[in-house]
Amino acid sequence: MGHYICITANSIAAAAMLTGCVAIPDLPEDYSLPIKEIVSHSICELRTSFLALKDSKAFDAPHWLISITLTPKVDGDATLSAGLTGKSTIASAAKYVSSWAIGSPGMQVYAKGHRDGSITYNIRSKILLTKDFPIACDRESASYHTLAQNLGIQKWFERTVYLEDGVMQVARIDKPAFNSQITIKFSGNGSYTYTFPYGTDLASLGGSYNVDELLSIAMVQAPDKESVEVVTLPSEGVFRPKKPVTVTTQAPLDAQYRLDQLQTEQILKNLQIKVQ
Repeated sequence: MGHYICITANSIAAAAMLTGCVAIPDLPEDYSLPIKEIVSHSICELRTSFLALKDSKAFDAPHWLISITLTPKVDGDATLSAGLTGKSTIASAAKYVSSWAIGSPGMQVYAKGHRDGSITYNIRSKILLTKDFPIACDRESASYHTLAQNLGIQKWFERTVYLEDGVMQVARIDKPAFNSQITIKFSGNGSYTYTFPYGTDLASLGGSYNVDELLSIAMVQAPDKESVEVVTLPSEGVFRPKKPVTVTTQAPLDAQYRLDQLQTEQILKNLQIKVQ
């Protein structure tokens, strides 16, 4: 019986080591999360969309600050449960027999881990409208990843810009966003039973690996910097000829601040969905 209990203890110890290995899973490798392909494809779709909308006064294609954010998240967990049954004798004619059981999951080991990452790329829409665009968009993607295929950005922007007559005269476009998400889940489980004359050894092992990949595109209007010439009033009432001072407005800085806020809102919404 001591050898029997020893086998079970060793099984639990081995499973504990196994669950410790998967407690903090790694982020997806390039074959399952091709960052270059996803970002390049997103930029090319944005370029196609902006070229199609460049003549729209309501959209004002050259004056946007755009961010592309890729947020991969990975969850992994593993569970081991074990149980024992035993009796004091194997004699079928015995008058008195003591038996006991620790049913599964009488003893259990559970481990769970999470890892995520985030990267943001900022783009000014003017470069999307240039003739000598540095990215070759007229080619098929080398990846079959869902986020590197047609996302429908142009269709969404066209639907929001070309609205019913009169709408764009009383309303303006502000902070458009476009999100795409893919979730992949792997799970498995198994059980083990070993029966011998004095009892039974029970064990079960299960685990899962979840990959959640979110592509977020956000935009805010970013007008060009404007330079104005100003002349300050004289001090102490002394008037003398004074050259104008050139002052540059800080509109692009404000646009970057607004874009950072918008992306933060998107990340918080994503985290809220994750918690729920």
